[in-house]
Amino acid sequence: MTAERLYIELGQVVSPALRARLSLCVAQLDLSQRTINCLDDMGIITVNDLLQRDERRLRACPGIGEAAMEEIFQALELIGFVRSTQASNGANGRKH
Repeated sequence: MTAERLYIELGQVVSPALRARLSLCVAQLDLSQRTINCLDDMGIITVNDLLQRDERRLRACPGIGEAAMEEIFQALELIGFVRSTQASNGANGRKH
């Protein structure tokens, strides 16, 4: 599996809707307090910060395991960001 990141600088020309989603604080996502604390310990404050990290680096944080990663992916999907495997395989292409 390759680690993929979405690099977006908020200074770039992006739609106001995308800018708002990227600026969301991770504490506003539907995440457990434990996951929020782990992300905070890594210096991840906004959705943009989160999208800059690859899965391998996130999993390196104690407390970020399979369940937390799934929780993060689901929270991102709720605000319109999908995993690259889902985007390329269609809506039903879930990675197991």
